[in-house]
Amino acid sequence: MSATPDQGAAFNNPMGDREARHRLAVKLRDTIDSAPKHSVIRIAVYSFDRRDLGDALVAACDRHVAVQVVINDNWISGQVTRLQRRLGTKIDPRWNDRCNPRDKPVNPLSTEQPYPEPSFMKVCYRSCRLSGPGNQHMKIYMFSQAGTAADVIMVGSNNMTYYAANTHWNDMFTVVGKPAMFATYSTVFRQLAEDTEVAQPYLVFRDGNLTTEFGPLQDVPRSQDPVARRLAEVSCAAVGGTGQDGHTVIRIMMYAWSGDRGRYLARRVADLDRKGCIVRAILSGARKDVKRVLRRG
Repeated sequence: MSATPDQGAAFNNPMGDREARHRLAVKLRDTIDSAPKHSVIRIAVYSFDRRDLGDALVAACDRHVAVQVVINDNWISGQVTRLQRRLGTKIDPRWNDRCNPRDKPVNPLSTEQPYPEPSFMKVCYRSCRLSGPGNQHMKIYMFSQAGTAADVIMVGSNNMTYYAANTHWNDMFTVVGKPAMFATYSTVFRQLAEDTEVAQPYLVFRDGNLTTEFGPLQDVPRSQDPVARRLAEVSCAAVGGTGQDGHTVIRIMMYAWSGDRGRYLARRVADLDRKGCIVRAILSGARKDVKRVLRRG
C-alpha cells in the first residue's frame, strides 16, 4: 500500500460502528503500511496491545523499515513482548539489527558500520525524561516517509489499544512536510528512549503557525504557567466576527484536572465566564473541587 496520510484532525467515535470506532487505528495502520524501505518509524505511546498494528510493524521491519517504539512501563502486553523479541531493546546501531541487518566485517581495518537507524522496542521507566513518579503519556507517531509525504507527524490522544477504540473518544492531528518539526520531535523521542533525566524537560517549539509544548513543567510560579498566561490574554469581547453574539467562546475537553494547579486554573476559567466569555467544559477525570469551582463560575 502506498497511501499518503491526510493532513489535519481526525476523530474516532467509540459509540459508532466498527469503522467509526477504529478510524484512527486504521489510519495509523495504513500509514505504517505505506512506509517504504529504509525509512524510519518512531512511535511513543502509553499502551499498546493491538495485534493488527503489531503485524503492520513487523511487516515494516521485514521490508527493511527501521521501527523504533518507546512505551511506558505501566503495562507490558503480549504485543510489546512480541516486538521486543523481534526488534530488540538496544537503542544504538548494532550489527544484528533484525530490520536492517549487516554482516560485521571480518577485516578489523574495515570502515563499514551497522545500519545507522536501529530498530527497538524500549520500555522506559515512568516518565522516561524525568526521575521520580510520573508516566510517559505522549502519543506521537512519526514517519520519515509515508506514501508521497515526508516528515509525517501524528499527535493525539489515542493509544495503540482496542480499549482506546471501543471506550475512549480520541483525536489525532497529522502534519506532513515539516523537517524542522520532525527533527525536534526526534530529539525528544531520543530522550524518551535513553530513559534518563534531562535538565530542561519543558520545551516549546514553533514551526510557522504551529506550536508544540513538551512537558512536564516543574516548579514554575503561576505567573509563568503557560496555560494561565494564555488565559490571562483572553478578552471576552470577540473581535473580527469571531465568537458568539460579540462574546469570546471557550471550549475545554479534559480528562484529568486536579490539584492546586487545577484549582487555580479552574478559578481563572470561571472568572472568564463571569467577565462575559461563553465557556463550556466537558470533563472526565476532574476532581470534585475543580468541578465545584467551575460550576460556581
